[in-house]
Amino acid sequence: MIKYGLYFLLAVLFLPAHGFCQRDLSVLLKRITTKEGLSSYYITKIIEDTNGFLWVGTQDGLNRYDGYGFLKFNKQSNERQRLGSAYVSDMVEDTKRNLLWVATSYGDICAIDLQTNTIKRRITKDPLGNDIAVKWIRSIAITGDTLWIGLLGGIYAYQIEKKTLTSISISGITKKKDSEINVAKIIPVKGKILFCCDELGIVELDQNALQPLNLLDKGILNTYGRKTILRFYDGMNKDSIVYLATSWGVRSVSVTRRGRLQTPKLSNKIPGDTKALSCAVDGHDNLLFSTPDNLYSYSFSSNELNVYKEQRKENDNWFNSVYQIYCGRANAVYIGTQEGFGLFFNEMGAFKPYFKSAFSDDKLKHLYALTLLNDSVVYSGDENGLYYTNLKSSLTIKIANTNTNLLLVKGGGNKMYVSSGNGFFNLDPSLKKITKPQDVKLNLLNEDLLSSGLQFNDSLIILGSFIQKGLYVWNTHTNHIELYHNDSLKNKIPNVRVINNLFRDLSQQLYILTDHAIIKFNPVSHESHTISISKNGVLQNSFMDMCETSNSYWLGLYGGGIIETDKEFKIKRTFTTNEGLCNDAVYRIFSYADSLMIATTNYGLAVINQNNYRIKNYYQADGLHSNEFEQLCGIQTNDKIYAGGVNGFTVISPQLFKKNITPPILYITKVEIETSSAILDTNNMELKKISIPNHTLQTTITFCGLNYGNPESITYSYRIKEQNEGWSLPSHKNNITLIGLSPGTYHLQVKAANEDGVWSEPKELVLEFLPKWYQTWWFKLLIFLTTAGIIYAFYRYRIAQIKKQHEIRKNIATDLHDDLGSTLNSVKVFTNLAIRGVNQDESLQQIKDNLSEATSGLRDMIWVLDDSLDTVDELITRLKQFAIPVATASNIETDIFAEKSITNLQLTKEEKRNLFLVCKEAINNSIKYSGASHINISILPAGKKIKITIADNGKGFDAGQVKKGYGLKNMQYRAGQVKYTTTLTSSPGKGTLVEIKPA
Repeated sequence: MIKYGLYFLLAVLFLPAHGFCQRDLSVLLKRITTKEGLSSYYITKIIEDTNGFLWVGTQDGLNRYDGYGFLKFNKQSNERQRLGSAYVSDMVEDTKRNLLWVATSYGDICAIDLQTNTIKRRITKDPLGNDIAVKWIRSIAITGDTLWIGLLGGIYAYQIEKKTLTSISISGITKKKDSEINVAKIIPVKGKILFCCDELGIVELDQNALQPLNLLDKGILNTYGRKTILRFYDGMNKDSIVYLATSWGVRSVSVTRRGRLQTPKLSNKIPGDTKALSCAVDGHDNLLFSTPDNLYSYSFSSNELNVYKEQRKENDNWFNSVYQIYCGRANAVYIGTQEGFGLFFNEMGAFKPYFKSAFSDDKLKHLYALTLLNDSVVYSGDENGLYYTNLKSSLTIKIANTNTNLLLVKGGGNKMYVSSGNGFFNLDPSLKKITKPQDVKLNLLNEDLLSSGLQFNDSLIILGSFIQKGLYVWNTHTNHIELYHNDSLKNKIPNVRVINNLFRDLSQQLYILTDHAIIKFNPVSHESHTISISKNGVLQNSFMDMCETSNSYWLGLYGGGIIETDKEFKIKRTFTTNEGLCNDAVYRIFSYADSLMIATTNYGLAVINQNNYRIKNYYQADGLHSNEFEQLCGIQTNDKIYAGGVNGFTVISPQLFKKNITPPILYITKVEIETSSAILDTNNMELKKISIPNHTLQTTITFCGLNYGNPESITYSYRIKEQNEGWSLPSHKNNITLIGLSPGTYHLQVKAANEDGVWSEPKELVLEFLPKWYQTWWFKLLIFLTTAGIIYAFYRYRIAQIKKQHEIRKNIATDLHDDLGSTLNSVKVFTNLAIRGVNQDESLQQIKDNLSEATSGLRDMIWVLDDSLDTVDELITRLKQFAIPVATASNIETDIFAEKSITNLQLTKEEKRNLFLVCKEAINNSIKYSGASHINISILPAGKKIKITIADNGKGFDAGQVKKGYGLKNMQYRAGQVKYTTTLTSSPGKGTLVEIKPA
């Protein structure tokens, strides 16, 4: 205890002196190292560009950070992101050209296109063609169209539009050779360029004439008479005042109305004899600067100096080695160290965790209970002891070695009581000691492990047992104790076994919370009433805590979330993980200002807005001592909530909960197109439209909403207007993959929401999925035209066939009219002659012959019209039916031969009709005129058609002497109609040959 007393004395002595010169600012530092993907742990420069992206220079390249990961630029990157050297010495943004100029020591100066994130230009040579990398490039700055370059041994002005590099000599005013000048920092201010040169001072340059004007030497800067070597580490211009971090501390330089430089003295509260490593001015007019020991904030308005402290004290203190400070948007402060870079927000937060003493190794491990002595002293019950914590000094000491301290309850007059695995104790806050009660009446409490307690009135303290012994009503004036239990005969309260908590509402009604019910109990009248709460016919259980608002009771359930009821305990609504609650195992619930409901859980802190029922969850990353709270470890004062569990406790200030009304800055950062042969990608953030090749397998679109403090909380929603007008469900996934979309144009819209559900304006990307060759319009048109052509050709063919059939029918009709009509007319004439008795026998014979001819002609016509008889074989059969009977009647032998290969060959009706009639005419001629004894008919193949020859052994004739009669002309005409030719060959005594073949 002597050791803890010394710690306490040290804290008491330290507070007044410490508070006199400076005030501690506790901030939650988010650390980002190589574990998160940073290219190197040593940070050289930090810049936030106008698009909102963070650029972090290191000793091994440049990193663009979006809150999720890094896009790296170094010597190992591809050509589009390759730097000339590993070490990034300086950066400056060129807003006119949307470029980021990056200087690498012993490498080059390159310009990165902030739209495409690719290197657009490089500077590697001086005016004489020498490699500028032979000198150490230390600093760069930009004014208008001029990029200023400071090296170890020279100054250059690069005309960006003209792409010319000019060397500037300042040896005339410095009495040093240009090769001996070491430019550490270049700062533009009011039309002048200030070159901060180590061991020399500040050289003033006219940016238009490119001529040195003045030297502000070390004698003027050294207002404290120091004789150490002057070095410049950092500097920045704010409202025409230049702040410099030097080996002589923080210095300032301003430009008067007449354009002269002056060095106004800063406040005496700013350490003037300590080396300053970096400096910056935030949006609230605070000067931030770092020394080898601390990070400070000086307020120009209040003349206060504050020192930053990490809320979560790690083994290494990053604020002891801050080499870069950058103040960004939304009060964000970025620091660069030799371990990585960090960020915090330069404002009061709602959480302040306590888990380790500022003066010893004492550390809170696992708290089960805590209570307040006053607004600055907390007593907490740990698994391995009882602790005292001074909130102002962050002093934590162990005051007892008791274990499993489940209960800390405050009685009247600053009396405090402890229940632990070692028994029941009185706690003396003034002596910070615990003692056993002397009254034997309290042995009953000493034999129990109590979980909850409250002061009911001036004399009664109500205590609940954790090990099923029941409820104690303790009269502290008489030390009389009444025990109430489910199985008690005298003091019976139904359902009282394990007591989870006790609650007293605004009307001073006492409620006992158990695993199975809530019991309303009056410890004065001993009356009790069991309240059962049912949801959809199912009784609710495992009640851990409750609180009251003007119109409702709020119940916390282990595994059941939070239930809001009316004052009659009728359920109004429930909140579980389905509604966004961080965890369903709820421990303590507190109401703040009848507007916020704050609940501790087994994993995180949930805050419910009672006006709109929006839930916001907080975790260790937001500043809590840890993600795990404990069942009984929580207490509330008017404006603070104290809640603990694993690794200490957190002081919660609900009034500092703020709604973030600024939506994330949203960009579509990358489109990756995977084809069968390669992966194509683009990082053009201003991309509005992109064509997707027709051989693409899948397309992935990546987007990000910039929120460096809490990127994990950003949610995204998207829609493709051509597929669905509704938006997708919010998700933390920051990319979508498109597979199998049909060719066409699609409008993809994406939006992002911050942790408070404030949505950004949608970003739109037009995706044109190109069709494959067989999906193109011209191919479809060709298919259409081809199909239409085929249909038209078929139509024309069908029309031609119909016309042919019509022509055949017309010819048949003509034949019927000419042949059959004339024959029947002859029959009519001869019939009349027979009736009159004129040549009666001859007339009857003629009638018989005419009818036979008419019958034969009619059969021929029927045969032609029969669709089933359109083959060569049927033509042969018909020729046999005609020729053999007629030739036999004239004693002429007839042979008909046909090759088998053509017997099934199809003939058109016109071919069948005309070929038959031509053959019939030739056969008739042979029978009537040739005097032949033999007729030979042969049918042979002729390509895809047939050739017919009709030969007889008759007397023949001289074809040249005989005039072509009507019969031969008719044969030639009919053959020509079906694209055949008829040739007649004959000579006296050698018979006659008729040849019918394709034309």
